[in-house]
Amino acid sequence: MFTFNMAQFLKDHVRDAIIDAALYEFAKHGFSGASIAGIAERSGISTGNVYRYFASKAKLFDAAVPRSFVQAFLKRFRQRIAAYPVGTQPDKIPKHSPYLRFSEELLEFTITNRLRVLIILEGTDGTVHEGFSTKLQTELSKNAIQTLGLTKLTNNSTIIFALLRDVYRNYFLALGSILRRFSDESDIRTAIDIYSKYHLGGLAMIAS
Repeated sequence: MFTFNMAQFLKDHVRDAIIDAALYEFAKHGFSGASIAGIAERSGISTGNVYRYFASKAKLFDAAVPRSFVQAFLKRFRQRIAAYPVGTQPDKIPKHSPYLRFSEELLEFTITNRLRVLIILEGTDGTVHEGFSTKLQTELSKNAIQTLGLTKLTNNSTIIFALLRDVYRNYFLALGSILRRFSDESDIRTAIDIYSKYHLGGLAMIAS
């Protein structure tokens, strides 16, 4: 027979409220800039009570942005990368390409987890995920050299790699700005679609 446990209900309710507040504060200030006091104030819970649930800010960050989430985000990004039709100009990708399907899955994941994605892109300094965005930019740049058929440009390889790093750095800056500015799914989709055309155009210019 089901027995209602009020203590357990309150525990889950309070924990969820703390994590929700932490996501907002980490997204706004980053891990290093956020404070337990600010998280407590936003959640309407005393600072002491926050520490009853999470022994430190680092423990709270791990609960709000677990490693499993970061791995899930990376998995979707890498699936998208692996599906790119090698040698194809970015503006000439076939409509039924698996790349576009994985792109949509990544977009849905990003929208559903807007604050968490914003945090791992911009707010990981001081955490085990510090440098996440920079490392992913490097990975994407190296992969682009292969998928865009740029390996033959050995004389300009250093220049090409530097340009690709700039392209992907700007892409993540724009993505972070979009996720920070908009919360409505339709607005996010529209903004990302517009910027993606600009982004793909830049890649096409490098590949041409």
